[in-house]
Amino acid sequence: MVNEKKVPEIRFEGFAGLWEQASLGSVAEFNPKSLLPDTFEYVDLESVVGTVLESHRTENKKTAPSRAQRLAKSGDVFFQTVRPYQQNNLLFDLPVNNFVFSTGYAQLRPSIDSNFLLARIQEDEFVVKVLDYCTGTSYPAITPTNLALIDIVYPTDPKEQTALGNFFRNLDDTITLKKQQYEQIINIKKAMLEKMFPKKGADVPEIRFDGFSGAWEIKLLGDATELYDNLRIPVAESLRKPGETPYYGANGIQGYIDGYTHDGEYVLVAEDGASDLLNYPVRYVSGRIWANNHVHVLQGKAKETNTLYLSYALKVADFQAVLVGGTRAKLNAGAMKEMSIFITSFEEQILIGNFFRNLDNLISAQQEELEKLQNIKKACLSKMFV
Repeated sequence: MVNEKKVPEIRFEGFAGLWEQASLGSVAEFNPKSLLPDTFEYVDLESVVGTVLESHRTENKKTAPSRAQRLAKSGDVFFQTVRPYQQNNLLFDLPVNNFVFSTGYAQLRPSIDSNFLLARIQEDEFVVKVLDYCTGTSYPAITPTNLALIDIVYPTDPKEQTALGNFFRNLDDTITLKKQQYEQIINIKKAMLEKMFPKKGADVPEIRFDGFSGAWEIKLLGDATELYDNLRIPVAESLRKPGETPYYGANGIQGYIDGYTHDGEYVLVAEDGASDLLNYPVRYVSGRIWANNHVHVLQGKAKETNTLYLSYALKVADFQAVLVGGTRAKLNAGAMKEMSIFITSFEEQILIGNFFRNLDNLISAQQEELEKLQNIKKACLSKMFV
């Protein structure tokens, strides 16, 4: 093979010289043979998310799944061969010898820096090359033999490999930490939705703001709100010109257009597609909007039901009783108005609505930071590798 010698666009100071091209099979041993211990920790295809080992389970050699064959050694890199576009790949760095991976991973024992190799195979361009070798449609997969044929370009200087590997390892650690913080706030919101609204059979919540007492009321949604489904006037696609007004459908914002719009404060409730009741598609919107005929348009009655509060009260409401249909359940407007929701004083509603909106703002900020870090990694992979 003729080496294709190149250099990256961005390079750490102090390094020079050309990078070299070689197949993965020439820089790493694939699926090294080993004897499994009698008892081990099994890692299946659901256990690795991103570059993090999130779970494993204890198995016995005699009763373990037949796919449990890859005995890990510290420094091994595991590449997900099934649906590789998910990019769930791992550098195993635990100082133990009792972890066994599924044959759904290709095990690479590299002769180059392990952190560098992990970053190298996380590139989008590398994944594109892998997909070219994949077979299958629903579950595309690549064989270890074909994976070993794919070329990478790498610095021959071990110090440069280590510098790059450590850089991307630190970036991955930062992304993982930010993801954990993001998920933690989401879990806090879920917990508070359960505790700040009365549970079934109760008339007060577990957690309440100071200064408020007394039982909450149960009201029919139709009595606590105004239904403005008459505002849903479909606009022909040919008339949907690009604009600044958000266009809402059952799945949220579906674009920004000019057209028939309304300015106000509303709660949009998806007409179909409900499966996870806690996360039923309910959205509070304020300002100019356009809504299609796949969402219901609600507004709290003045001085009785705060519209922002309503958006969170509906997230814990029981939609299951009024949904009709099979795999694509539908929410009928008449039945929806007969749903029961909890109502407290208007002043307490405002505090609850603001509390959850602040949580949502914090979640959005964390999500933006996470996406920014992920984009930084993609840009660095593009410019610091060949």
